[in-house]
Amino acid sequence: MSNYCIGITGGIGAGKTTIADMFSLLGVPVYSSDDRAKFLMAHDESVIENVIELLGTEAYHADRTLNRQFVASSIFDNLVMLSRINGVVHPAVERDFKSWQEQFDVPFVLKEAALIFESGSFLSMDAVINIHAPIDIRIKRVMIRDQANVESVKKRMQHQWPDDRRQQMADFTILNDGTKSLIRQVIDLNNHLTKICNH
Repeated sequence: MSNYCIGITGGIGAGKTTIADMFSLLGVPVYSSDDRAKFLMAHDESVIENVIELLGTEAYHADRTLNRQFVASSIFDNLVMLSRINGVVHPAVERDFKSWQEQFDVPFVLKEAALIFESGSFLSMDAVINIHAPIDIRIKRVMIRDQANVESVKKRMQHQWPDDRRQQMADFTILNDGTKSLIRQVIDLNNHLTKICNH
């Protein structure tokens, strides 16, 4: 059965993973693009070869595990290299997602990714959910979660679209600022999506 692909995204600290987990508890299959990208960078031979070609052998440790610190430092402030690495990883993730999606006989699956709009991958999706939270709340969450300082969090945010731009592009929004029940919003949206994806 061909099912719908619904993207789920949001700025860093918005709560994408928490909300994706809630959908998962309701029986919706969830694909984590960021987790699978890390997996493919460590296990897919053609991705590994391309990463080494771009960054050199230092991108991997002697045991062939990814040297995350080196890769992160190589691409963080280098937009050209970031774009080249994305050009290797994003197509591999897309292929991996397609084969994953085919195994489910459900109305829709969720594809969780931080850069759905920035990467252009929203173009291959049927709809996108944006998780919205005010920037000050997001900064506090990431500081606590990653033991990071304000400046480093703001720097990471610069690689993502501002939330008002995501809001304009998204088909659905879940508000995660503590004022509305998350579970109620997820259940309502799940019911709505199940209904429209079954037609």
